[in-house]
Amino acid sequence: MICSVQETCGGCPLLDLDRSAELESKRRIVEEAFRAHHVSQPIPPLIAGPSRVAYRNRVRMAVVRGQ
Repeated sequence: MICSVQETCGGCPLLDLDRSAELESKRRIVEEAFRAHHVSQPIPPLIAGPSRVAYRNRVRMAVVRGQ
């Protein structure tokens, strides 16, 4: 287990996957969100940070006229 509080926190369900599967899962989540909102822009390659834990960022995105 990568994180000592993963079981009780529940905030990192993808940590059980290997790194490549984790990143692919995240890419699919973005792809599905784009598709649901009819956004046709390509998804740029993911740039993974050096650590899978000990970070917290939050991104809020809005779709306006398909962009």
